[in-house]
Amino acid sequence: MEIVGTYNPKAGETNFKIDRIQYWVSKGAQLSDTMHNFMVHQKAIEGKKINVLPKKKPTLKRKELKAKK
Repeated sequence: MEIVGTYNPKAGETNFKIDRIQYWVSKGAQLSDTMHNFMVHQKAIEGKKINVLPKKKPTLKRKELKAKK
């Protein structure tokens, strides 16, 4: 295992070794969706960002919930 960077979400600080990440990707490693978005943001790779947030379901009204019971 190799540490290729750190991320501090409270401070919003990122510290990635982009050259090492690109090396491992060239060897067949796959980035998670979140890491892919970080790399696109830092312009280390080309492409669009991937939506990693879950899709929201429409909320049911109280009458609809009572009708289901």
